[in-house]
Amino acid sequence: MNAMSFEQVGSYLIREEIPSPGPGRLFLATDTEQNEQVTLRLLPPDFLADAGFRAQFKAEMQALAACHHPSVLPAALLEIDNQDWLVRRWLPGGNLANQLTQGALTAEQALVILSQVASALDAAHTCGVLHKNLKAANVLFDEKGSVVLTDFGLVRSMQASTKLTQSGTILGTPAYMAPEQADPEQWGEVTPLTDVYAVGVIAYEALTGRVPFEGEMPTVLHAQIYEAPP
Repeated sequence: MNAMSFEQVGSYLIREEIPSPGPGRLFLATDTEQNEQVTLRLLPPDFLADAGFRAQFKAEMQALAACHHPSVLPAALLEIDNQDWLVRRWLPGGNLANQLTQGALTAEQALVILSQVASALDAAHTCGVLHKNLKAANVLFDEKGSVVLTDFGLVRSMQASTKLTQSGTILGTPAYMAPEQADPEQWGEVTPLTDVYAVGVIAYEALTGRVPFEGEMPTVLHAQIYEAPP
């Protein structure tokens, strides 16, 4: 299946496939009804197969849409030709992960970005939505350079880390994971503080140019649980 297979999706005209940090495939498209650029994410066939998770995910997307915060970017869930798509506004300013490939930020630069990230999370948490996979790649910038958070809710509830590592599957990004995501049996459920932990990792990365823990997945997960950041 290639990008040309999705040339027309409902009222959206596919322009090109673009790199995606989340599940499924991501496309740049034109909303022909509104005449604006958007992104379309084609979710994997089994992503919303569980009825309970599907209902939870749809409720979170609706709650985000009701937040009306300038740094929170909701996505609409569309069902077209028996496929699930997420559509959201296109942001042309790139993301923080790409920006950090040029080197660490100054304290002043980092504070401007982190304050907007924190404000957006506070609004989302007030609306009852956790991000659960916050990372530098999900901190995007609009045409004015303001921060916008994306990809809320694209990670399912965590399983025990032993099951995850044995199966070779990890839901989330280990470098940004709080201990309760790496091993919920030991550390309990995901809460708003899980997102706060990820903000701490992003702050560390913004000021040093690297995440606190790097390496193979089992090594990083172990460090998140048992080690203090260097």
